[in-house]
Amino acid sequence: MKNIFSTTMPLKALIVAGTVLLAVSASIIFGLVDESLFYNDPSLLAKVVYTTGGMGLVIMILAGMYYFQYRYRL
Repeated sequence: MKNIFSTTMPLKALIVAGTVLLAVSASIIFGLVDESLFYNDPSLLAKVVYTTGGMGLVIMILAGMYYFQYRYRL
């Protein structure tokens, strides 16, 4: 069986994009944002955190769907 990560470029791109977006969101949450920002004021930074985290999660789910479609030839 061929290694899927070496043969499919779209899967690599999805995993890298999802990982980058999740890492950006996590670094903002754990390093740059005060906790009170989320409860008192829905500012632009909070929207950026939620948007990048959500997009990263969706892209990682798409990568998983693509992997299983490729793996089981659906």
